[in-house]
Amino acid sequence: MTHPEYKKRGPVEVRLIEECAEVIQAVTKGQRFGWDNWNPIKPPEGEVHWKNKIELEEEMADLVEHYNELAGKLKLRKLRWR
Repeated sequence: MTHPEYKKRGPVEVRLIEECAEVIQAVTKGQRFGWDNWNPIKPPEGEVHWKNKIELEEEMADLVEHYNELAGKLKLRKLRWR
């Protein structure tokens, strides 16, 4: 997930590329370690651990957000998410 302080830093194309890499990493982690598993080093949010399947969903939301920003710039159709 993108830290709010860095959400708009750098060209949108580079941010979209980075989000693609983060989606790939999230899918790889889910497949390798299990979708209901979580990173034991990462602290839980409240009482709930951040499961790999939730991490994938959040990374996809970030990817769509950056894609839609680029789509606006290029006058392409935007994607709907959630």
